[in-house]
Amino acid sequence: MKNKLKTLSVILVVMLITITSCKKDNLQQAGFTDNNTAYANMIVNRIDNFRTQMNSTERSGDMMLLDTAIWNLEALITYDKAYPDSASKDFKTLKSYYTLTLDANNMVTEAEVQQVYNLMLDTLNYQLSLLDDDVKFAVFSDVELVEIEGNTASITVINGFGTGYILGLYYPFADDDDWIWGTLGGPLAGKCDGTEIGVSDGSNELQYRLNHPIMLPGNTSYTDLVTIPADGFLFEDDNGYARIFVGWDYPNNECLTNDTLTYFLIEADDIVKTYEADGGLRPPDKDFVRIYILDELVMSSPQSWHIHQYWVTFGTPYDNHGN
Repeated sequence: MKNKLKTLSVILVVMLITITSCKKDNLQQAGFTDNNTAYANMIVNRIDNFRTQMNSTERSGDMMLLDTAIWNLEALITYDKAYPDSASKDFKTLKSYYTLTLDANNMVTEAEVQQVYNLMLDTLNYQLSLLDDDVKFAVFSDVELVEIEGNTASITVINGFGTGYILGLYYPFADDDDWIWGTLGGPLAGKCDGTEIGVSDGSNELQYRLNHPIMLPGNTSYTDLVTIPADGFLFEDDNGYARIFVGWDYPNNECLTNDTLTYFLIEADDIVKTYEADGGLRPPDKDFVRIYILDELVMSSPQSWHIHQYWVTFGTPYDNHGN
């Protein structure tokens, strides 16, 4: 049983969500072909073999390629510890950093990979403990190579976490859904009329909807995760209007009406579902996993400004055979 199920005993039907302690099954019901099945078998076998290596108490002198180590670490941690197709009201990402020592052929020792793997697990569990919610769970662990200097490879891990349980499906933005966009410190900014302070803000309301399970496929896990940042200066419509909220006029609070939030919802949906070649953010052969909307303040003279970015995680899907 994972953390997210400690307080859940509700079975929802029709439009509601059913969550169990096991990962998903029924490969054929999910519409997978024989080729998909063969690919899924290959992925699961590879993950199982790497798990055996990482849990071995014998110190091995075996070597593996750096790229192989990174792929295996990401796949195993996400497979064993994450629920990428489960629902949560909130979503956030946390980073951590590691190093691996390389030989002349960009190989790393299995023993050092095992050490880093255990550190990654400890960090993931620690980050999870920092989240103040009874319902909390890992969504993915995105392991990426940052750089190689000499014989040292620097690696970053972006762990995505879901908190809060969604009962049912969100409705579109209502007539009174006018929210202040983003919060930097202090309680959540609330609605433009001064209500709902500490409850939510405009960027959270948009993020809730984009991460809602109706947007996400079921019976799916992911490999080859990648997290891509984007802002309104990268995505503009034919009239030059930003398709991702910009609003950098610090210190003014930006009130976004329900119509404006609906516009950004429609545009965000298009951006994350459209392939790069067609003007979107989605890499080839990958599916949308989660989005984190980042609001930050850059202090500068004579003008400070807000930064608003989408951090969107994509992955290659496969069925996890009911584990």
